[in-house]
Amino acid sequence: MPLFPPQFVAHQYQSGIDHLRSGYQAAMRSLDQDRLRAELAYEEYVASGQDDREYDEDGCLIQSTAFMLKSEEYEAGYAVKAVREAFIISAFHYWEKWARGWTALKWPKDQYRNLRDKSPHPVSSELNALNHLTNLLKHGNAHHAQKLAALRTDHFWRSPMCFIHNREVSWAVGISDAHVEEAFSIVRASGPQYYSK
Repeated sequence: MPLFPPQFVAHQYQSGIDHLRSGYQAAMRSLDQDRLRAELAYEEYVASGQDDREYDEDGCLIQSTAFMLKSEEYEAGYAVKAVREAFIISAFHYWEKWARGWTALKWPKDQYRNLRDKSPHPVSSELNALNHLTNLLKHGNAHHAQKLAALRTDHFWRSPMCFIHNREVSWAVGISDAHVEEAFSIVRASGPQYYSK
């Protein structure tokens, strides 16, 4: 395999992060438009004074344009959440793929810690938190939630806690646009650095 000059490799790595970030921003612009359209459609319908609610003989709602429009607004919000989570996972996996190339650690047993410790490039001090966040978003279990909460509580609407009645650990992840941008910055700082002249 030919060796490429360090600046070329750094440029490739950093350009890939730029492409991920551009993809994220384009997706968010589109989703924001969808969300605004849904909000406006609901507001206009309510302001019109129309009410087409229909109920069955038991009093259960079976038809409502207002309910359907409000549901579309909620779904647009859920899509924003899903895209944010997907791009955080993608950013970490981008680093992981490159790190496997730098270190030649290809086996499943060669996990994050080995890749981080053997990387020939600088690693952001926040990469551990990004690893735990990625695992929490992928697997959604209490172990990963508690690991992340020990490093960063700002990723949660409700921090991991155990409820007495069922002894289950419960939490609520809250990912903002700033968290996604931070993930790109963490990955950018955890690989070869490109310095333009």
